[in-house]
Amino acid sequence: MDKERKAKEEAEESDSFFDASIIKFQKYQLVSKVTEQESEIKRLRKQNQELLLSSRVLLPTLEKWRERLTKVIKQEHTECNENQVKRSEEHQVLVQIQEELEVLWNNTQTKSYSKVAETTVDGAAVATESSKIQKLEAETSLLREEMEELKVERSFLGRQLARLRYQLDNMVSSQQEAEKSTAASAALKKEEEESAKTEDSTKEQELLARCKDAEALADSRLKELQEALEERKKLVVEWERLKSERLVATDDVITQSAVYCSLKAAFEKLQLQQIEWEKEKDNLKKEKEELERVMEEKYGLQIQRWKRRASEWKQQLEDAIHASNEAKSQRDQALMRYEAKKLEAENDSQIESLRRSLTMWETKGQFLEQEKQHLEKQVEDWKQKTQRLEENVLKEIRDRKLVSNEIVEQLRHEIEDERKKSDELIGEIESLSNMFRDVEDSNRNYMNQLMEKDEQISKLSTERLKQRQQIISLTEYKKTMQVKAKSDEERIAALENSVQAAKRHGVEIQNVNNKLNEELRTLSAEVDRLRKVSEELGTKARQAEVEKEEMKRMRDVTVRRLEEVVNELQSQRYEKKRLEELKSRLEDKCQRLESMHMAGESELLRDELIQELRKKLYCSVYTNLPKDCVLLRCGHLFSRQCITDLITQRNRKCPVCGDRFGTEDYRPVYF
Repeated sequence: MDKERKAKEEAEESDSFFDASIIKFQKYQLVSKVTEQESEIKRLRKQNQELLLSSRVLLPTLEKWRERLTKVIKQEHTECNENQVKRSEEHQVLVQIQEELEVLWNNTQTKSYSKVAETTVDGAAVATESSKIQKLEAETSLLREEMEELKVERSFLGRQLARLRYQLDNMVSSQQEAEKSTAASAALKKEEEESAKTEDSTKEQELLARCKDAEALADSRLKELQEALEERKKLVVEWERLKSERLVATDDVITQSAVYCSLKAAFEKLQLQQIEWEKEKDNLKKEKEELERVMEEKYGLQIQRWKRRASEWKQQLEDAIHASNEAKSQRDQALMRYEAKKLEAENDSQIESLRRSLTMWETKGQFLEQEKQHLEKQVEDWKQKTQRLEENVLKEIRDRKLVSNEIVEQLRHEIEDERKKSDELIGEIESLSNMFRDVEDSNRNYMNQLMEKDEQISKLSTERLKQRQQIISLTEYKKTMQVKAKSDEERIAALENSVQAAKRHGVEIQNVNNKLNEELRTLSAEVDRLRKVSEELGTKARQAEVEKEEMKRMRDVTVRRLEEVVNELQSQRYEKKRLEELKSRLEDKCQRLESMHMAGESELLRDELIQELRKKLYCSVYTNLPKDCVLLRCGHLFSRQCITDLITQRNRKCPVCGDRFGTEDYRPVYF
């Protein structure tokens, strides 16, 4: 028993030692992870601050571009030639940027090929450089595609600007016509006020003058309409000419051009150079494989260590690039929101100006309606006056029967002339009403044009935002490409220095090789000795594991025996208690029977029976509560309150026999 206890204690101590060592190791791992995360957070914060600074630097350039675009939109028709010149200059700038990017791509390609030819020492470096070259080629192709998309969008914006200018010219001409009509209506008002003060005889002369003025106005408007139609025809002819000039050149013209021939010759030269480079690359690969084989034989372990470090650095670099890309996307989103808010403010100001112009046109339409009503009233007044004159003339003829027929005929002719004049006035009024309807139709057309213009402005704003984003991305990409080119040059120089240093150290390495071979021999002998020692230790460890398993098995057996002994002792204690209780009860009964003298036997028996029944019905722990639950393990009855208290106190043992029970090892009982 003592041996088993000692074995138990030793096993528990070894388990506790292993548990403590595992906990310490986990703590160290957690601490290292926390420190790594804190360093990563600091690095990301620094990158975020740098990106914020770069975005603040880019804000003035973005504002300059916005001012330029607003100036282009607000330009008048007279500035079309200047805008064409500016557009051509912008096109030249874009072409220069494209040429610079192509030159940079060619330089990086030549440098990368030379770098591949020179860096034959480190295989991992060559692989990374080739992957970078492929990335650069893919990025340059993306840049070219984006440049073509920018050209297409620029041409589309030019067309939309031309349309907007044409609509603005139409608006200006219509506004001038409306101002002329308002001036004419004001003149008519003045004449009407003056005519109201004069007598009836002068009114007829003024009406004739007004008719002449209206005719002159109609003639002038007809001339203006003819001039506008001629200008429209000229514009259509110019538009067709511009379309014909804008047509794309054919393939034959492109192939016969000097630029195409020079580019083709340069491309053929580049192909020949590429073939030569590939041959050199194959030779260098062979040399590299031989050198790698030699270096692996000499420095295998060191190369593996450096490869691991390189992979770790590469992973860190990829994480940094990913974080920077996320920060760039967040910055681009912020710039997009900023530009959208600015454009919304500009569009609101333009919409307010258009609404003001609409209200002005509405007031002018109301004024024309008032004039129309006034003229209709005047016509009705003239009709009434003519009727009165006819009636007066007839009365005078009846009164003056002595007047001759010639006078009557003259009067009739005058009446007919007056009727003709009134009919002419009615026709003029109808023509004015038609003109008013035309003005209303033109107002409706203007409203539709304004709605279309709002839609075009919204489209232009979205397209402007896209163009600005593309320009920003191009500038950033250009900067990154320049930085990459500089870093590549620095790496090339470093690799050249490393190659020269490797050549210098080649002789030293050969001298060191002999020493290393001797050391390797001694190390191989030591390794053999250590292998033997390790094999012996392995056999001892296996034996110790076998002994440990046997000890564990013995410990389990002893634990089971101890549990059985404890259960037997508990059952014996329970039996002993029960027998002692029976003994005490019987002794009590004997004493009572001796003291009773058979006088009150029935009453005492009844009381004893009642007490026994109460003990059977009520809980032995809570004597005032009935038994309503049974333990399934041992079969003893208790109250629900007693069992719940035992479960809550984690003392899950039967109060009578001491058997353990679970939280679900009891059932309700109903008497």
